Amino acid sequence: MDVKNEVGKSNDCQNCKIKCDLESDLFRSNWWLNHLGNQSAKLWSLLNEQLETDQVISLLESLGRNCAQQCNWASQYVNDPEGFFDFMNKRSGEEFRYDKEAGIILITTRERDCDCKIINTKKQDKKEMGQYKMPPIYCSCSIGWQKYTYETIVGKKIEVRVLESVLGGSDKCAFEIKILEDDLL
Repeated sequence: MDVKNEVGKSNDCQNCKIKCDLESDLFRSNWWLNHLGNQSAKLWSLLNEQLETDQVISLLESLGRNCAQQCNWASQYVNDPEGFFDFMNKRSGEEFRYDKEAGIILITTRERDCDCKIINTKKQDKKEMGQYKMPPIYCSCSIGWQKYTYETIVGKKIEVRVLESVLGGSDKCAFEIKILEDDLL
């Protein structure tokens, strides 16, 4: 939300000589968020059409890794996966099953919209975002997020599978994390 820096002007004022109030600032912010979601969906649709699938997946996984790195949550739980599970359960209502011997973590989110705020599947379903719907391949971003997060926490290479997702038509997301024997370099 913008902070008013002088009467009638917000920090993102474009000097259009229209006195903006909080309501119009919120309207503009919501419009831009919806517009960015629409543009992102179109971008990924175009990339999906013009690049090989493995290239799109690689880009999305890199984007997810960057998101996880920006959150910086994993670094607080190095060698403490149970602590991270507790944090994410309290923060997001995620449920975890951890088979330490098999090196398998199953994650199930609560019923919710996609956690990425660029995507709003409720608006996509209602066609309010326009003609572009985020393709399910976008879940590769979540794979990158999970890989970075759990590689940081356990110090080993990770494989991730999406078991179900909101973009794939489910009302929640579920992931299988497999901890590999190989240490990270």
